[in-house]
Amino acid sequence: MRRSNSEYIAWESLPLKELFKQAPGSLGLYIPVVDSDGNAQASIIRISSSAKSAATRHGKRCEISTLLVLKNEQGLELPTPSKMLQIIVKSAEDLSPQGRRYTEANRKTGTPA
Repeated sequence: MRRSNSEYIAWESLPLKELFKQAPGSLGLYIPVVDSDGNAQASIIRISSSAKSAATRHGKRCEISTLLVLKNEQGLELPTPSKMLQIIVKSAEDLSPQGRRYTEANRKTGTPA
């Protein structure tokens, strides 16, 4: 993991721009920046949006998962929880179960997908 230049990512395994140049199945790990209240939700939304956009630009899809990480810091009895995003590159043909249901439902109703 290395520090990120993004204002929404604190640490990254691989820059998002580079992740989608990789083959399907590649994954990147991203620790979002937290705001003054300790909340990372705004950063998670921005990272997810950027990942989906980058995937589309490269003709791919992505699977995004939020992971809970427990950091064990010296001097503290209990580990500190934080969030991390795992983004997996998928091929353009690889639909998630939700995507398949959406596509099937639109075929049956005649609405373009």
